[in-house]
Amino acid sequence: GNLFLEFQEELERVYRVYCASYDQALLLVETYRKEPELQREIQSVIEAVVPQAGPSGLSFLLVIPLQRITK
Repeated sequence: GNLFLEFQEELERVYRVYCASYDQALLLVETYRKEPELQREIQSVIEAVVPQAGPSGLSFLLVIPLQRITK
């Protein structure tokens, strides 16, 4: 409620930047997938911190903020 209204401008600014950068982030994820050692390291960290991310890992985490916009 009021908390979101208090930070509305800042949240909108951050989400605009995030959404505008999302496609670039996905391209970067694809680059990481071509580096098996780096991919294993990233996946290991994700599994330790966010086990529900599963095998989709980084892509799963990147889409969460976009899904929250529609809720």
